Amino acid sequence: MKLEDYLLGAKKIMMAQKCGYLTQDDDAVGDVAFRMMWADYTWNGKSKPNTWRYNQAVYAIKKIITKRKKQPKHISLSKQISKKDDTMSLGDVIPCKKSYNNEYNDLCEKIDSVLDSRTRDCFYMYYRDNMTFKEIGSKFNFSRQRAEQIVKNGANKVKECV
Repeated sequence: MKLEDYLLGAKKIMMAQKCGYLTQDDDAVGDVAFRMMWADYTWNGKSKPNTWRYNQAVYAIKKIITKRKKQPKHISLSKQISKKDDTMSLGDVIPCKKSYNNEYNDLCEKIDSVLDSRTRDCFYMYYRDNMTFKEIGSKFNFSRQRAEQIVKNGANKVKECV
């Protein structure tokens, strides 16, 4: 089989498994196609080769989905605020834009005045520097859960002040 055949087969299997959204991700399609090629290489002759290839592709799809679920999700401050009040829009400001404007500076001053230094550092590391809770926790020598708690409490304080 050619590479194109494996890639097409991977997309068909993704569609059959109701994971069509993965067909837009070239890495996911490539991983499934690789697993199908590997299945052809390691086929032991006990089952039909198409069944073996299909099962290996399904295994690869499940592995991709599981891996994506485990990845940390950064929620922008605007999404957290919009749950409470749809009129606020800080999403343009918090993920630190290259151009520092007055609105951004005013917001930073408010954040600095409301949050203590540790909370402020954790807050900025999460929202501005896109660090995970685990990375933040290891930097300050506390658990991932504690880092998450500190950042969420800081976000609530910022919401109240804004």
